[in-house]
Amino acid sequence: VVLEWRNGELTELIEFDNDEPPILDGLMLFNNVPFGWQGNVLYPSKIGNPESFPRSLARITQTGADIVAAIAGDARIYLLTTNSLEVVTFTQNPADPFLIRQVWSFGFSSPTQAVMAEGTLFAAIGTASGVKVVRTRVDDSPDLEFSAPVESDMANWNVANVVMGLDPANAAVLVMHYDGVSTTTVLPFMLQQNVWGL
Repeated sequence: VVLEWRNGELTELIEFDNDEPPILDGLMLFNNVPFGWQGNVLYPSKIGNPESFPRSLARITQTGADIVAAIAGDARIYLLTTNSLEVVTFTQNPADPFLIRQVWSFGFSSPTQAVMAEGTLFAAIGTASGVKVVRTRVDDSPDLEFSAPVESDMANWNVANVVMGLDPANAAVLVMHYDGVSTTTVLPFMLQQNVWGL
């Protein structure tokens, strides 16, 4: 063990923020960087050092709501929280590498309530009159009229029994609901034709 170094021999400063990851509720990989969450806090790992989760880089959701799930989008991460949809966007500042902002004011109870298809987030939300499916617009605002043609079919649905899925062979987003007894209903949205139904 060498205990003495000359200045010319020193090449890198020791980093003191190589914190171990906390106990996480969820974990995802985005651009080869692990991101984890616990409660309302998003933790990124260091680029090139995936076992290190510096506490100085952790960020709380804008609304303070707990994160239910995280979904990778185009150059962003969507956070499904208990009372909102929040978007993680990335900066060029190593000291403050990402920002979190709220884009929807309705939340999620399950990670199965949303799916990403062709750069658009599709999500099922509960309403006073059943379930509605909403999708993101270019600015991430909600398209509230998206599921109008099929909302009568979802009038008696319980959002807790809804699962969003993808059918890549037919390029379709699937909205699936189990009635709790014996029947599962599947409503497809055909991405290429931009229509509900087969």
